[in-house]
Amino acid sequence: MARIADRYLAGEIARAFGAISILLLLITFGGLLTDVLNRVSRGRIPAELVLTQLVLRVPNALTLLLPLASFVAVLMAFGRLYRDSEMAVLAAAGFGSWSQLWAVFRFAVVLSVVLLWLGITLTPQAQFAAREQILEAQRNSPVAGLDAKRFVQLAGGTGVVYLDEYDGKENRFTGLMLIREREEELDWLMARSGQMLRSERDEPLRFALGSGERATIDEKNDRVLVVTYGEASLTLPRPTETEDEEAQQSMRPISALLSDDSRAARVELDVRLAPALGAFLLALMAPILARSPPRQARYDRIVLAVVLYLAYNNLQSLARTWYLQGVTPEALGPHWTHGLLLVAFVLVWTPSIVRGLRSRRVLAGSMR
Repeated sequence: MARIADRYLAGEIARAFGAISILLLLITFGGLLTDVLNRVSRGRIPAELVLTQLVLRVPNALTLLLPLASFVAVLMAFGRLYRDSEMAVLAAAGFGSWSQLWAVFRFAVVLSVVLLWLGITLTPQAQFAAREQILEAQRNSPVAGLDAKRFVQLAGGTGVVYLDEYDGKENRFTGLMLIREREEELDWLMARSGQMLRSERDEPLRFALGSGERATIDEKNDRVLVVTYGEASLTLPRPTETEDEEAQQSMRPISALLSDDSRAARVELDVRLAPALGAFLLALMAPILARSPPRQARYDRIVLAVVLYLAYNNLQSLARTWYLQGVTPEALGPHWTHGLLLVAFVLVWTPSIVRGLRSRRVLAGSMR
C-alpha cells in the first residue's frame, strides 16, 4: 500500500511541477526577451545574437523559478488530495505524516541536486559563454549596434550618434549626426558622408568625414561656434559591454570561490547554493501548509506560497547586501536566512510528528 501511495503522490507532484515550471518559464521568457532587445537597441548586443543570448540566460532563470515551482506544485498536489478527501483515505490506510514527508523528501532531493548542478556548473558556464559571444561579435564588427536609422548611445552615456545609411561591409555611411556633451559644452556635428576606419578592439572609433557642419554650444560663456568643413576626422569612445564586480563573480568557478575568503566571494557562493537549499526546505514544508478541510478551494494556498517565497527571497537579498556593507558580522555571513527557514520547518512539522507518535503509542497499548 505504501509503495502504491508513494507512486501516486509522486505522479501528482510531478504533473503539477511540470505544468507550473513551463508556465513560469514562459512568463519569464517574455521578460528576458524584452531585456535582450533593449540591450540590442542600445548597441550593447549584436542583433544576430538575440536567440543564443536568450538560451544562455535560461539556466539562471531556472534557478529562480524551480524553487517556487516545486513549492507551489507540492502545495497544489496535497491540496487536491485534501479537497477530494483522498488524504483521509491514505491516512486511514497508514500513510501518515512520516510517509508523506518521505514521499516529498525524495522529490526535494532530486530537485536540489538539479539546482546544485545549475548553480555550480551550468549557470556560470552559460554566463561566460554569453559574454564570450558578445566579445567575439564585437571583435568581428567595428561597433555593436551601429546601423542605419538607429540612435546609438556613446560609451558612458555622453551622447548619441545616428546614421542615415550604413554599409557594414565597406564601413561607409551617409548622413551622420552626432550630439554629445563634454564638460560645459554641447557638440552637434553633421557629415554628409564618411567612412569608419579600422581600429583595434581596445582603441577608440575613428571616422573620416566628408563635408559637413559642426556647432559647439558653450554654456559657460553663452556663445555658439558654428564651423563648416570640407573634410574632418572624428574620434569616439567605443561602446562596450561593461561588467560590474557582481557579474565577474558570477562567472568564477566554484573552486575559486571556495578558496576566496572575501565577502563578495561568500555572497556569490550563497547565491549559487541558496536555490537548492531553499527549494528543499520549502518543498518539505508544503504538505503541512496544504492541509485544509474537504471541498475547500484548491488555489487559495497559492497566494500564501508566493508570498512566503517572495519574503524568503527578498530576505536573502537583504542579508547579502547587509553582509557586503559590513552590517552583518563576519562570523554570521549571508547564510543566516537559511537557518530561519530551517527553524520554520521544524516548528511546522513538530506538532504533526508528535501527534503521529502518540497515536502509535495509543494503538500499540490497545493491542496488548
